[in-house]
Amino acid sequence: MSGERLRKINESGKYPDVRYLKRRLQLYWILEVMDKDFKKDKLAASEISDFLFRGFKIHVKPITVVRSFSRAGDKIRTIKEKRAVYYQITSRGQEDLYGSQLPPPIETRKLFRIVKKLGKKFGNDYKELSVCYKNSCGAATAFLMRKILEKTIFFVFAKHKMIDKLRNKQGHFFGLQGMLKIAGKEKVGGVPCLMPKTCKKIQGIKFLGDVAAHDFLIDVDIEEVKEHLPYILVAIKELSTHL
Repeated sequence: MSGERLRKINESGKYPDVRYLKRRLQLYWILEVMDKDFKKDKLAASEISDFLFRGFKIHVKPITVVRSFSRAGDKIRTIKEKRAVYYQITSRGQEDLYGSQLPPPIETRKLFRIVKKLGKKFGNDYKELSVCYKNSCGAATAFLMRKILEKTIFFVFAKHKMIDKLRNKQGHFFGLQGMLKIAGKEKVGGVPCLMPKTCKKIQGIKFLGDVAAHDFLIDVDIEEVKEHLPYILVAIKELSTHL
């Protein structure tokens, strides 16, 4: 079996992403995929180890698979045939695999990776964003995303000695809306800090962030925040190229 086919299945969205699962769930994932997509309803420990390595460069020794399954209880069925031992995932194992503690969706993981790459200055923001998002805290997530966006603009302008462009005549910094407008006009090396089209698209998260910070009568649902993730992802990517 080619690793490429496994990777395509992994990216389909049909199953949890194996690369972000805990070790025992990675093993369950291989059993589930082999059963559902390849009609191979049982696997030996060496096969599981081989599939994980060929498909995703995940190193799991066969003995580790055996030890993990020995502690799995009714989530894994052990089948002994002649001198070989095979494993099947049970309905309890499937429940564990598809349980509530799954990794965030692809767009969110991309956002987390980009924020993490912004550097140490964003370390606490990254940690807080991860916790708030994974616990479906809509208002806190919206506020943090707004803060990260504003902070990224600030550091881009600071790095290129354009910080005064973010101040009004009184010397005070503009709010996020003003910063976005300026970032859409100013260029670094002939390239806009933020594409004007992107500026328009991310006004929604600015609004949600404002609501989260100032309107105590309205709750921000995490699903509303998710709708804006692709635009925030693009905006931070564009800005981060200038850091």
